[in-house]
Amino acid sequence: MKLAAILGVIALVGIFFTVGVWTGISLKEVTASAPGKTEFRIHLNNLQRKDLTPQLREYLKSRIYYLASVMPKQDLPKDNFDYGPVDETVLAGASGIKDATSPKEVYERAMAKRGR
Repeated sequence: MKLAAILGVIALVGIFFTVGVWTGISLKEVTASAPGKTEFRIHLNNLQRKDLTPQLREYLKSRIYYLASVMPKQDLPKDNFDYGPVDETVLAGASGIKDATSPKEVYERAMAKRGR
């Protein structure tokens, strides 16, 4: 009788552990993609404004294209987000890209993913 109770407890712990790990992985995937989508949407909305400085406009474009190049295609909005290539001279050294890729390459990757 004791052995059956111990085995039952072990089985329940195993089930709870498995469900916990699976749920944790699922939540990690959701939270990992959500910030990129949120940041993308915020920058896209900000680009609609007419009172942006040229440097801020190019920085926002740079961030949008970077995010679009790394986000899954299904997470990209249906809206048009092609504002033309980033003018690096206007950025004056500021960067919206996390790696050493050039803004031109990032723009091309983003447009290719969008299906331009």
